[in-house]
Amino acid sequence: MIYKINYIPDIRNICSYINGVGKVVFKTADVMKYYVPNKTEKTKEVTKLNIKEQDDEIYQIKQEELEENKTVTPQKSIPTVPTSIDIGNLEKTIGKLYLFESTVSIATKDMHLEKLVNEKLTVTQDTDKPKILIFHTHSQEDFVDSRAGNEEDSVIGLGNRLANILYTKYKIKSLHDKGKYDVVKGKLHRDGSYTRAGENIEKILKANPQIEVVIDIHRDGVPESVKLVHDVNKNKTARIMFVNGVCEKMTDGKMQKINNLPNNYISTNMAFSLQMQLEANKRFPGLMRKILIKPYRYSLYMRPKSLLVEIGAQTNTVTEAKNAMEPLAEVLTKVIG
Repeated sequence: MIYKINYIPDIRNICSYINGVGKVVFKTADVMKYYVPNKTEKTKEVTKLNIKEQDDEIYQIKQEELEENKTVTPQKSIPTVPTSIDIGNLEKTIGKLYLFESTVSIATKDMHLEKLVNEKLTVTQDTDKPKILIFHTHSQEDFVDSRAGNEEDSVIGLGNRLANILYTKYKIKSLHDKGKYDVVKGKLHRDGSYTRAGENIEKILKANPQIEVVIDIHRDGVPESVKLVHDVNKNKTARIMFVNGVCEKMTDGKMQKINNLPNNYISTNMAFSLQMQLEANKRFPGLMRKILIKPYRYSLYMRPKSLLVEIGAQTNTVTEAKNAMEPLAEVLTKVIG
């Protein structure tokens, strides 16, 4: 099966767009077997790549029937979204759950969705210390009506809101790191922000070994005509997208590991986003965008249960983005509870 996907570039990332996208053809191939290793199968040697982590982030993707360009409301039809895994028709299920960047090629059979959906992700309740860490690799991402210089109107404000909901409604403590890793000497500087964030987050995790869940909150960048909004309990709510990195990239016609970006937790990362996606589809049909699969690792390597989440885009309002924290918290507590 071949998936044809049109990419719309993040408006902050035009150079990367020119370097290799446009009309993209995704073709299934035998890759990603390390998710669930087959012990009887010999591992093939591949050339290891040494690639710099991309800091300029996520592409907005134009889905089939221009789904992402539509404002979804209760008065309009809600897109069909899977709330469980159809083992008998994995290609159809994967096509409704995932989008793949042009440099990632994954065989349907190698996604192992049946294993991912059954992986146990509950968090132990053996301490009253925080079990969740919230942070922002790109702290300066904000929204259409954000007040300049007001961090409460940026993704940091989303972290504040999520932490508050988790504690007041679900009695779950979290740490919220408000580090500005995309600011250097007072100026926006995205290059190297994942490295800077990783260095400090590792220190926080070392000081708080009881933390089991790590959430990196972003917002996407899209063309100004795109509005990512859905009604949740009569509240206009920014749509949500999870992102996974596989630390492999299609090079010379085959997937090759990126040797300087290791992640021992890819399988659990994938299980986490998949179970979150299915639970959200069940509770809030139409809220979720498809899970985006990219070649790099981003901030997903420091704990098994790591999540990179995009809350709306620059065309959403602050209120719409903050409204998304209620369903995100509900789904999160269901999956890890």
